[in-house]
Amino acid sequence: MLITFFYYHLALLDYLFFKQNTNNPFHASVFTFFGHQTFRFPKQSMRDPLMLFRMYKIILSNLFSPFYDNGHFLIGDAAIFDSSSNTCNIRKNYVTQLTNTNTNGFIGRDKLLKRATILQSICIVMYLMLAFPYLFLTFLCVKNKLHIPIWLLNLFEALLLISILTKYKTRTLYFFDCYQNDANLLAFCLMKNKIYVNKIPSEVPLKFWNKIMVADELKFCFRYQEDEFKAFQETQFVKAYAHWLPEMSFNLLERGFKISSTPKNTIGFYSSGMWLRAKLGRIDFNDDAHKNENYLLNNLAEFTRSHTGIKLILFLHPIEKVDLQQTIAHYNALSIHYELAETGIANDMQFHKADVAVMLYSTISYERIFWGYKTLIYPIGHNDFFAVESNFTNVLLRSEESLVQRLKHALEQTSEDFLIANHISNYTYTNYLNFFKKYDLR
Repeated sequence: MLITFFYYHLALLDYLFFKQNTNNPFHASVFTFFGHQTFRFPKQSMRDPLMLFRMYKIILSNLFSPFYDNGHFLIGDAAIFDSSSNTCNIRKNYVTQLTNTNTNGFIGRDKLLKRATILQSICIVMYLMLAFPYLFLTFLCVKNKLHIPIWLLNLFEALLLISILTKYKTRTLYFFDCYQNDANLLAFCLMKNKIYVNKIPSEVPLKFWNKIMVADELKFCFRYQEDEFKAFQETQFVKAYAHWLPEMSFNLLERGFKISSTPKNTIGFYSSGMWLRAKLGRIDFNDDAHKNENYLLNNLAEFTRSHTGIKLILFLHPIEKVDLQQTIAHYNALSIHYELAETGIANDMQFHKADVAVMLYSTISYERIFWGYKTLIYPIGHNDFFAVESNFTNVLLRSEESLVQRLKHALEQTSEDFLIANHISNYTYTNYLNFFKKYDLR
């Protein structure tokens, strides 16, 4: 506990008074903590002059909220850590099947403050009172008004997490919450407390949120991540790695997924709902993603118009399914001809409904490729999207001309021919059959 308290305060001082660098695990952790955005608060929080007071309210309200122990904290030698308690069963099943051990312990970040004991709550309140003058003055001096409040929240979460793991003598942690700004500093402190940290970064390329990584071991969720890991070696402070599976693999199979043939002359467009994200202020990158996604969709619609007999199927993002009337009105206004995939069925259960899929840079593209389905990625506005030399770049589109040419070719190929021609057969499930012995895949 004291080690964690010390390193979090040292990180704050390092941020305030020294130039940031990534030459060792601690400095790299500080760099990502204050250099990466957090997804827990909207971007306008970075300019909110009242954010420190809002954070005090958030901490105190969570601290004194009732907590009902549902057994997740009956932890043994190994436990799972994730952002939300809602993922408990999916994560437990995933880790248990891949490790062949019954991993029962689960800790959700969203419940950490509520889990504080009376004594811990008193200590947190005392710290909030005593540290306020210093924190407030520091808050006034820094440009990003979220840095001090999020540091304060993460400090308490780290202390409570390590307190729980110490109490239950947990020595191994499966760390899923890898995209948060504090993921490296928290991992660094866990390791200092003799807890072995396994990070599971999901299928998303490491480049975005995990180009800098601090952990004992890294579990790849998609083979391309190994290519990245080798390219980013200087900032990967990891001792070992292993190949695991896309995070939803077992959940998908247990929902009845089967690898099926696809109908000829069908193109699937997997939306990321960028138009709606822009409307709600939830765009992750500082680009024109909503315009780029519309541009891609219009190009696909034009392709189907100029090539008789080819059908365009639109797969909506979950956020678009919340208000279907608004979503359908948006797409109808684009004056394109499309067929809407079933909205009551998850997109990953409908891979077989489109012969070739095209998208900007959705996570589902990696899942489709993993399960052997023809998929092309057109990351408009991100020419360096896959900057690492890898066979995986063979499925990337670089221009409108290549979109037309590659689509024509892919529609003529079998799935097997597509994978072989693009040298990505080893990125698929066929290389991981030992994990699927109890499942009928077809």
